[in-house]
Amino acid sequence: TLGRIGSADTVPCLIELLVHEDAAVQRAALTALRAIGAVRLPGSTTAWRSWYAREETWFQEHAPALLDELVAAEESADPVAHTRALLRSLTEHRLHRDELAEHVRPLLAHERPRLRILACQAFERLASRLALPWLVAALRDEDPGVVSAAHAALRTLEGVTLGTDPEPWCARLGLPL
Repeated sequence: TLGRIGSADTVPCLIELLVHEDAAVQRAALTALRAIGAVRLPGSTTAWRSWYAREETWFQEHAPALLDELVAAEESADPVAHTRALLRSLTEHRLHRDELAEHVRPLLAHERPRLRILACQAFERLASRLALPWLVAALRDEDPGVVSAAHAALRTLEGVTLGTDPEPWCARLGLPL
């Protein structure tokens, strides 16, 4: 479904479908919008246009500074706490989830396991399907906390429990071993 894919590009069209003559189309559009935005707004085009404008403004005006700060977080007095706070702010805005996930991805290679865990948790909150292969790879991490966080994110994103062995996840997602 469009909601599961979560593409920001589909939002304007979905908003227009809220006033479609077919009630089933209206319901499907509203369900998709709620999944994409992770918000429970009513089926009002005014409410959704307002939400969309706020999210686009945030992404254009505020996200770049937060993403720059995420790169520089290692230099802060407490990199883990600083990164956690930044990721919390970033993951409150899921409209551009895949773009945000791309910026979080480098944390999976960080030497600090706690930062790798935070990355897995951020992917889970963003609900970015783009991160699925990265999460499967994180199941091979040497740190049990990272493996646990990656597994939790995969369970949430896929809605199934396949354990922490990467092989069943690779089979399910069509990924190479």
